[in-house]
Amino acid sequence: MILITVIFAGLWCREQKIIIGNEKNVNLEAVKARCLLWAILAFLPMFLINSLMKNVGTDYTNYFVYFQRITTGQGQSVDITYKIICIIISKLGLGFQWVYVVYSTISYTLMLACIKKYSRNYAVSYLMFYLNGYFATLGLHQIRQFVAVMLVLWAFSYISTQKPVKYFICVGIAATFHFTALIMIPFYWILGKKWKLSAFGILALILLPFNLFYSQIMTWLFATFLPRYLNTNYATRSFGVTAMFLGLILLPMMITVIYEKMNEENIVFKNCMYISVLLVLFGSWLPEYQRFVYYFFIPSIVYVPYLLEGDKNKKRKYIFYVVLLAFYALYFKMTFSQWSIAPYQSVIM
Repeated sequence: MILITVIFAGLWCREQKIIIGNEKNVNLEAVKARCLLWAILAFLPMFLINSLMKNVGTDYTNYFVYFQRITTGQGQSVDITYKIICIIISKLGLGFQWVYVVYSTISYTLMLACIKKYSRNYAVSYLMFYLNGYFATLGLHQIRQFVAVMLVLWAFSYISTQKPVKYFICVGIAATFHFTALIMIPFYWILGKKWKLSAFGILALILLPFNLFYSQIMTWLFATFLPRYLNTNYATRSFGVTAMFLGLILLPMMITVIYEKMNEENIVFKNCMYISVLLVLFGSWLPEYQRFVYYFFIPSIVYVPYLLEGDKNKKRKYIFYVVLLAFYALYFKMTFSQWSIAPYQSVIM
């Protein structure tokens, strides 16, 4: 599946470069037609696997229960867009599986648009998304947040172009899919600025005490503001980061640092890389901290190819590609069993 996606994405990227380059003696209409064809074919494999899945992981069952409660008029605490989609599907006389079809259509269309907008190597972008586990964790599990993350990724361009209204509209829509997107509101004023390394160091020092005194701090916070969580595992659980996951986050950061002086065009994505590393190193005590990391680390799938494709030293560029993708492949192999997506089942099988 991923090999097919990568091949079609590579062909799509090649045709797109011809259009951008406005090459002479080329039938642009034919090129555009092929470009659209390859884009659709790159879109289909992940979309079909996601939209046609059945009983994969725990979230599928949860969403099915939500669907039943919503469509039968029972109360269900869930984001408003999910409720609306379920009601519309039910009114049309369609079954629960169409929830996955609708969400997959939205999320993978947004992903395709973001890759086209930001990346310089579409094939690598898709490959990184698959190997870093986001296809499994976001695509096959957390379908609501997948849409939210892609909307925020699209919105990042409005920080660079200083269009706050469009940014906040995108984030607002994203929050209707998953409330965690609300944390991105203040980052309109944070991600667009050039920060010195010392600023990130100060932030690390602020986060550090939470790692050292987690139990005491969380007990006080829950007792003061959310007493219903006081006796849950959130107040006592330990949080850690595996070496493999840390490497997954640090490699794009390393590439960002190396190419920082060569390319200073995209401050927003550079800041995202720094913040994702800080969250992993010093913020893993947060409940469900990876849900917050998604928003800052997902740009890596477009930012890393963007940086590397701009390198005129082909040898160095390919060395980085080999090291990065080899590690990602190792990460995929070692963590695949943890994603609860096997054995895969489909509604048509």
